[in-house]
Amino acid sequence: MHGDAASYGNVAAFIGTPLAQLERDFIEVTIDFCDGSIQQTARLLDVSPSTLYRKRESLEKT
Repeated sequence: MHGDAASYGNVAAFIGTPLAQLERDFIEVTIDFCDGSIQQTARLLDVSPSTLYRKRESLEKT
């Protein structure tokens, strides 16, 4: 790894956070942004609604 955390900008705040946690948080924030609409969230994230349901279910277990 090169440079210090400051050189990575806003990403530095997430260094050390497990990827599963980042994915879970990102999905949930996007759902909130879409006023709870899984359909709209799926469109924004370019995945199917069923993928979001499966991801949420599997990420709850981690």
